[in-house]
Amino acid sequence: MGVTLPLELWAQILREACGPLSEDFLIRHRQFEACSDTLGEGPSRTPDLVISTRKAVMLTCYNLSIICRSFLYDSIEISHPHPSPQFFQRLFVLLSRPLAVRGFFPSSTAKLEDADRVYGALVHGIYIPGRISNAAFKAFQSVLDVCPNLTCLRCDLELTKDSGQWFEVGNAVRRLQHLRYLSIRLRTFYREDPPLKIIYTPIVLPKLEYLACFNVPNFPMDHWHFPALRRAKFSSTSESLSVLSQHGHQLTSLELSVERAMEHSLVDVCSNLTSVSIILHPYSTTMPNLAHDRLKRISFPSTELKDLGCCAFKSILQSITKQSFPGLERVVLVGPETGTITEGMKLPIWLLDSLNHWMIEGIRLEFLQDVGKDVCGELKERCTFIEETLEP
Repeated sequence: MGVTLPLELWAQILREACGPLSEDFLIRHRQFEACSDTLGEGPSRTPDLVISTRKAVMLTCYNLSIICRSFLYDSIEISHPHPSPQFFQRLFVLLSRPLAVRGFFPSSTAKLEDADRVYGALVHGIYIPGRISNAAFKAFQSVLDVCPNLTCLRCDLELTKDSGQWFEVGNAVRRLQHLRYLSIRLRTFYREDPPLKIIYTPIVLPKLEYLACFNVPNFPMDHWHFPALRRAKFSSTSESLSVLSQHGHQLTSLELSVERAMEHSLVDVCSNLTSVSIILHPYSTTMPNLAHDRLKRISFPSTELKDLGCCAFKSILQSITKQSFPGLERVVLVGPETGTITEGMKLPIWLLDSLNHWMIEGIRLEFLQDVGKDVCGELKERCTFIEETLEP
């Protein structure tokens, strides 16, 4: 007996069943078990085979195949540490194929009228934590060109300093007008050629809400504009702080990796912050001035419990008071995977005093999953408190 389900219900089922489009899935075929970084080499791994493999996943019903492919191509994850130019070229061929008007394959007479008629238009997220080499950049840029509806992009780029590639990065990103999340890490390589004199034109990303930018020395961003920016992640370098000085007043949430001293307090550059996450390093000797009357939440997401007693944390933790943060409601001391308590763990007494002070002032302390509401009591029972500050 046949069972009829509404398309909305099928859509929910298929959405749960379809994961991100990874390179493992792109090249997977029953006669291949290994995963490569090139989306196929030779006649046995052609884009036609990739399309054929994906067709086998689709249901035969035309309406359901239309629903399914939008989930299958929604996001692309490339986990290879060094994706090659050939990989991006093959991916470009796949994503630039015209969408079928009927069925999965386009007819031989189908005409590509606009970018919304290719498979790349179905892609909303591209995640490439692996390093994109200087040689692969052009091919990667061509992939971005056929994905006009991207909302999330995360990549790690190798750029030759003063080669004009930063200008090309801007041109590639400029076209992504639907972008809401951008995370970009740059690795700079020097060469002896004279620097190019480039006139940068404004880059406006009207919908961008989150920006994470790392290692941007000497790459200007003062011509980048993000009118909708609300959340950001930076390191405390002069280049990052120049971006903060331009857009900080828009931010309500900031994650800051403290690598060097900050000349200005956060309240000077980010007057509307309500949440700040600080990544402290045990070797750090200077801490930013976090005093802020609007701040409601302070967290240390990457902190190891054993590092809380180091001198790098002492000044900032002891400065957290209602006087400096009149609106503060919560402090999250350690991350969910880094705060394991070992019986007999040594912690300094000043840390316990700070925790007690926060609780007296009504600041809610979020500590560990296996620690109850009486944080101080449980730490006293399970840890050993000593007078001196611990060394990293």
